[in-house]
Amino acid sequence: YKYITYTFPGIGVYEVKILFKKTQVDMQLLFHTILYMTSIKFSDTFDSSHALNMKYLFSNTDQLQDIDISSFDTTSLGDLAYAFSNLNELTSLDLSNFKTTNLRGGACIMNSIKLKYIDISSFDLSGITDIKSVLYNVSADATIVINQRYTSVTSSAGYNLIYNN
Repeated sequence: YKYITYTFPGIGVYEVKILFKKTQVDMQLLFHTILYMTSIKFSDTFDSSHALNMKYLFSNTDQLQDIDISSFDTTSLGDLAYAFSNLNELTSLDLSNFKTTNLRGGACIMNSIKLKYIDISSFDLSGITDIKSVLYNVSADATIVINQRYTSVTSSAGYNLIYNN
């Protein structure tokens, strides 16, 4: 079992157990369009190491304000497209622990108008010339942290790019 804690304002906090029986897990749409959820936290026992697909993982969970996915193991991950789309209340997203060497689908990973800080410094951005192909509809004054080896990546959307090692 993998434990996840949901917070719903005015309703309370719920702990949910999810059982993954396969060694190759498809997490597509797992938290898609959960109404009124403002916070989600994953326990240390949550094992995402076999997740191949996280496409649309949190998309359209538009009240989500706080998300802690620092414990995610994404070494097997192949698709992250639209995983963080339409999170209209989220202002900060730290994906610096995500390992994306196997990533095949990554276009428009984020489409969240209030995001002001995004750390994707662990992302493999080889083949990307404009960060706009990964981020869409993110506030133009957002700060984006990317790995220093991708200094050729530019931003035609006006993002403040910080190159980190």
